[in-house]
Amino acid sequence: MPPFQPASQDRVAFNAEWYDPESSLTRDMVLYFYTEDSSVELFDRRTNRTYLKRTQVPTVTCSDLALGNLVTVLGRHMRLVEYANKKTRDIFEDDSQSTLALVKPAAVQHLGKIVQIIEKQGLRVTRARMVQLERHEAGAFFSEAQHHCQAAEELAYLTAGPCVVLQLTGQDAVQRWRELMGPTDCLTASEECCDTVRRQLGAELDNNCLHGSTGCEAAVRELRFFFPPAGDARPLTSARLSADGSCCIILPHVLAERRLGDVLAAIQADHRVTVTALDMMTLTGAEASRLLEVYRGVLPECGKMIAQLSSGPSVALELSGAVEGQDTVEVVREMAGPRDPHLAQLLRPDSLRAKFGRDTICNAIYCTDLPEDSLMDREYLFRILQPC
Repeated sequence: MPPFQPASQDRVAFNAEWYDPESSLTRDMVLYFYTEDSSVELFDRRTNRTYLKRTQVPTVTCSDLALGNLVTVLGRHMRLVEYANKKTRDIFEDDSQSTLALVKPAAVQHLGKIVQIIEKQGLRVTRARMVQLERHEAGAFFSEAQHHCQAAEELAYLTAGPCVVLQLTGQDAVQRWRELMGPTDCLTASEECCDTVRRQLGAELDNNCLHGSTGCEAAVRELRFFFPPAGDARPLTSARLSADGSCCIILPHVLAERRLGDVLAAIQADHRVTVTALDMMTLTGAEASRLLEVYRGVLPECGKMIAQLSSGPSVALELSGAVEGQDTVEVVREMAGPRDPHLAQLLRPDSLRAKFGRDTICNAIYCTDLPEDSLMDREYLFRILQPC
């Protein structure tokens, strides 16, 4: 067995899973993080040997260390699945609690505003996915709801359109998210909690926009339902992959700056498009390189673009046209604005890159440039990289 107990006071340890695409196996590791110099050590639990000696890894910081998070160690994306010792649990459990937030179909159009509220309250979105639930999946997830008289109506509501599932991480995340949602009954919410999300968006008892885990054990169970281990079945993506769609990716620096909600709200404010698929993912260098292959030899900064796209979690979106016959690829390019944010501020000050970009590499948004590439990009992001 690996030496789980830290040798010094400045080391914490997590059990981590790494899916090795070359062998198609999931490897069990112990990830040690040294707070003194932000270095990382990896121990292979199967071979009982050190896999990586203590090395400084700029892509891993103390704020990344939360159960369920993906951390990138020398290009390898590892999911932190449990604390490896009591000391680490005692240090992180309160500050790094995770919970599930489910945005129901009628509220998906307000997703950006909801995420804005979440981020302003100090919680982090560490996983996200838009799904289309089948009736049996909704029934399995809300099994306790089968006992009340409006279960059939609730299940019909949940399957009427796509839902968005979020993993929220932060101090006392379970209770804070439940308080932020407000009472289950929206009529009660309107009388007592006028500043809650349900009060602002809910309409009736079963159409109350949101769901949150009731406790830590429920959160673990519910998160596993929507974000199972690699290779296990999970609910279908909501991607349409239709001819009138386009795609964009909200870049890792936006998530690191906790402005995901701001960008989503800005996209949803443009009524020419609708978000029909969403997936938070961490691309490897090879995956980012394949996606940006069309720019090789064309843009001199292509290598730096690949490095940014694979530097941490990003959010891929499928955007479908809300107006029949429109060129959605061109609409999304117009929303994004010129590649250089400084130029965008002069020419298209209302564009996404003008508002949220920093430079030509960290320019907030990647979007499909050519109509003939649109379907290929979406199939790669929502079918090949995220198989159901």
